[in-house]
Amino acid sequence: MSADNDNNATEKCFHATTENVIKTRIYQCRFGTTLIALTGITSKPISFHTLTMLSYHRDQDFGICGKLLELEDCSVPVLGVCLGHQGIGAASGAKVFFFEIPHNDISKEDSLFFGIPEAFYGVRYHSLVVDHRHLPSDLMITAWCCSNEEENNNFSSSEVNNGATTPHMIMGLQHKYKPIYGVQFHPESICTEYGHQISKNFQKITCSFLKKHGRFFQRHEFPSHIQDISIISTSISRSREISSSSSWTSPRYHIVLKRLDKNIWIDSEKVFENVVSADPSLLGTWWLDSARRPDPQSRFSFMGSTPSEANAFSTFYATLPKRLQITCSNGIVMSKVLTGGQTFWDWMSETMDLFNKCVTRVNVIIDDDSIDQQVPFDFRLGMIGYFGYEMKRESLSGYVIPQEQQKKNICSQVDAAFIFATQAIVFDHLEKRIWLAGLIREKEYSVNNVFEDIKDVLGITTGFSPRDFAAWIKATENRLLCLTKRQFDDNVMQMNFNSHRCKNSNGQSSDYTENKSDKKHMGKHSLESQISSFTPDRDYPSYINAIEQARSFIHDGQSYEICLTTQIRTTLNRLDDVLELYKHLRRKNPAPFSALFDFAVEDLVILSSSPEKFIEISCDGRVEMKPIKGTVAVASGCFCVERCDGGEQCELNRKKEDRKRVESLECSVKERAENLMIVDLIRHDLVHICLPGTVRVPLLMKIETYETMHQLVTTVNGSLKSDIDCVEAVRKCFPPGSMTGAPKLRSVQLLDDLENHLPRGVYSGCLGYLSMGDGTKARKKGSAMFSVVIRTAVIGNGTDLSIGAGGAITFLSNANEEWREVMLKAQSVIPSVLAFINGTQTTTTTSS
Repeated sequence: MSADNDNNATEKCFHATTENVIKTRIYQCRFGTTLIALTGITSKPISFHTLTMLSYHRDQDFGICGKLLELEDCSVPVLGVCLGHQGIGAASGAKVFFFEIPHNDISKEDSLFFGIPEAFYGVRYHSLVVDHRHLPSDLMITAWCCSNEEENNNFSSSEVNNGATTPHMIMGLQHKYKPIYGVQFHPESICTEYGHQISKNFQKITCSFLKKHGRFFQRHEFPSHIQDISIISTSISRSREISSSSSWTSPRYHIVLKRLDKNIWIDSEKVFENVVSADPSLLGTWWLDSARRPDPQSRFSFMGSTPSEANAFSTFYATLPKRLQITCSNGIVMSKVLTGGQTFWDWMSETMDLFNKCVTRVNVIIDDDSIDQQVPFDFRLGMIGYFGYEMKRESLSGYVIPQEQQKKNICSQVDAAFIFATQAIVFDHLEKRIWLAGLIREKEYSVNNVFEDIKDVLGITTGFSPRDFAAWIKATENRLLCLTKRQFDDNVMQMNFNSHRCKNSNGQSSDYTENKSDKKHMGKHSLESQISSFTPDRDYPSYINAIEQARSFIHDGQSYEICLTTQIRTTLNRLDDVLELYKHLRRKNPAPFSALFDFAVEDLVILSSSPEKFIEISCDGRVEMKPIKGTVAVASGCFCVERCDGGEQCELNRKKEDRKRVESLECSVKERAENLMIVDLIRHDLVHICLPGTVRVPLLMKIETYETMHQLVTTVNGSLKSDIDCVEAVRKCFPPGSMTGAPKLRSVQLLDDLENHLPRGVYSGCLGYLSMGDGTKARKKGSAMFSVVIRTAVIGNGTDLSIGAGGAITFLSNANEEWREVMLKAQSVIPSVLAFINGTQTTTTTSS
């Protein structure tokens, strides 16, 4: 049994065991009969992991933990981690105080822990420690560390145990008469050595204790009333599977995936401009654009429109009024208010589940022959869109909407928007092949035959008729063939033009020196001049003040890391050509998760160049997250100390400066600490949804370089539990930890106040797709892919453009540097917007 005061890492401590663990949230619990019932029905240890508690002496933070520690007869072993460790000290009469060293660091401890070397590295987050100067006699020190490496080396465990000296920081405690243990560091952290062994040791301690007291017995399944209060998925499947017996009367769909001839290959931008945008689409158009090639994450791009014959629909949802609007491609609009505790996540899960049950098969067509062949991508049509940051109101367990947000002017804000894609054009950039995809109603069911189960959820019928799909795929293939021929002619003309370009004395194209000129020390002035064209929601003094408030919260132990953000805005003339603006963005700042969404119904446009994968769920249940934390600008311009030649030596100096920046990022204590805390948070998120023992970190804090920034990126993966679908998996991990801080719930609550309860909107949410399955048992639940909405411009009402930016605040943060990072991140988008405003063309001019 694990009682956790908030939503962090108890599961990670015990996730490797084969036994079931029930976790209850006790954030607002009080001591009472429930505790007696919980401790009486299980032989599992009760682990109090208190990552996010503000104060050990506050009842609303420590809950029933303090009451348990005050019991004279402790009936089961207890392990306190971090502030739980501090609570053990406080309950025994010790004092807890702020330690001068900032947390977010890696400490070195000496320990007598069984099977663990005397010295090892452990991760400590919290700024509070138990005071060794006033330690009660019934507590003994089991682990300690000092303020620096030299002092650690000068101490020895024997001196501490013999009372010859005392450690500067207590890292481990044990009660002399009760089975109570505490560690200040985090054994579950990815950078703590022997953390798994510590957890196994505690499990052995528990088993020995129970055997000694004659209470070790074969544990039966947890009673249902105990499972009901667990906030994590249990081993009992709660699947909503509907039997596929003869009683199932709903008509079926099938999906067609056709691979076009290898000679049909066109740049995706041209296809979107000449095919997708040319379709009459009432609901809008979409493009999931892998713009950064040959990045391995940029193999596939997907795009589509919403023609009336496809019977597509769009959904828009606002969390405060809980209003859901569905608009059909034929113009029909329906609206409903979700009641009875239903959330949009629930509605989306039901809808996707229903479509997955209606899809009977996937027909793969290659060279006009229907064959059974492995398709290289998991996408099978479905919901394309975004979950905005405010969807946290329905995803974060324990979150209560503040009164300040219950204002009329933001109640109508759209917090999630999706288009149900019934057709798509797919690009395989590696193989240079194009696929066409469509959702088709089975022949025996006409459009007048309403799909009863789907109508119950949506009120509409969707998908192509076989005849309409045949017409669409033929017309699209012909248009792509014409574009291929036109592109070939354009390429020939461009080759002729390039062969006549002037060369300078160095043999370089004449525009090379022009691009290098006047760039010496351009960074600061360029940033300031470009940002001045926009209006920030918070000016410099206000943002600096918020940073210092965040650091104060961290100092007080209320959070470890807080991802503070703001938005900058400008007003455009009526934007009629969103594609032209997006062309600037994808060329100036190409990213593996670029995207263009034009939600015509809501007059909302999203132009994204995100480099960060939020979550990917494959059709066979593999889950991967790639958080980014830690950023430094790519060196650009001239760094010559003496006279610049504008050529090879200038470029060598730039590369030298760039290498220095990469090395600085790799070695930065602050940046690595930011990444580490988010990695531990994301591992915790995945533990909720993945099979025990499958969560892994194959790549930790690796440098990835993009056009304007170097970033620290970590890869975390696992295997999805069979009773969790893609929607539930996304919900459990939302909002992205890299945009909240750690621990997630408390950081989000603090951010509400720090950001003056202003909605973030689309920014720092996630965008991507929820795909249908292919009708087989192994691939029935579909797949998903979402990026974090960063490096993104959002345009509302055709004129109001906003760009969000921010950074992770830790105790080590320098306010001026944090503001500088905000400007740097905004700089990834601003030049594209200014180029569009100033009328700069993105196309290459050719001579006659």
